[in-house]
Amino acid sequence: MKKVFLILFLFLWILPAMNLLSAQEVEFNPSDSAFHARYAAIDMQGGFCMMVFTGERKNYYLADFSMLPDRFDKIWFMNLVFRDTIVVNADGAIDRERVWFTAGNIYPDKEVMARMNALLRETQRTSQAMPAVEKMDYLRLNDKYQKRR
Repeated sequence: MKKVFLILFLFLWILPAMNLLSAQEVEFNPSDSAFHARYAAIDMQGGFCMMVFTGERKNYYLADFSMLPDRFDKIWFMNLVFRDTIVVNADGAIDRERVWFTAGNIYPDKEVMARMNALLRETQRTSQAMPAVEKMDYLRLNDKYQKRR
């Protein structure tokens, strides 16, 4: 009986401790250069966006901003994301090659990836259709990332 009690006690003591370890949110700090270095070598496999890891409540995605060739495209894309109801920007450093986004893990990965790709296509269509003068005007009014002097 003592062995059963001991095993039961250990089981009930260890199980919650293991659960605490597995439920911890992944350390997410996009302002830390070491954090970016950890994920710099991820192969995007030719895609624009990929889920990198899952936290307790969110999934974390990297987007390949090298597929957005100029500043207008990056700002337009970010403004589309700001109006989106699923995808949230988690990294305001748009001059990097890779930029972080999150989505609640209630949304299936395929749905988030499809949303990111749809925003990319919309950005590309707008960029091709808009004259350079209009793009400059748009940036002057909407570039929140521009360094102020």
